[in-house]
Amino acid sequence: MKKKIFFQIFLILLILLIIFITYQKYFKKDLSANKSPQKEKVKVVIEESNLINNITYESIDNKGRKYIIKSETGSFDENKSELIFMTNVKAQIILLDKSTIHIKSNKAEYNNVTYDTKFYEEVNLDYLEHNMFCNNLNVY
Repeated sequence: MKKKIFFQIFLILLILLIIFITYQKYFKKDLSANKSPQKEKVKVVIEESNLINNITYESIDNKGRKYIIKSETGSFDENKSELIFMTNVKAQIILLDKSTIHIKSNKAEYNNVTYDTKFYEEVNLDYLEHNMFCNNLNVY
């Protein structure tokens, strides 16, 4: 009888361990990759106090993936200077195997501290032979 109870406890612990490892690997957000890029280039032309034209941000995460986002115009809120509200946005994510994800949208909200981007209004994503259209796309 005791063997049966020990076996059941062992199975429950094994299941909990598998759930924990799965969560850590697939569902937990890795903030260190977003907050500490190896390289970031910024090219900005400023015409007015909070209006920016021809924006280009480039960053590389610690795994070697490159993220490039370009915009015709952008503006920022003086209270939240890390957020840039962009229009006519084009972005590229260059993966480790050199394949590229292309993203286009009418508008986007880019955080230049965490590199999080929220694309909205007529979002188009192209990857290999796949093409996706949507209203909102969040990239973290």
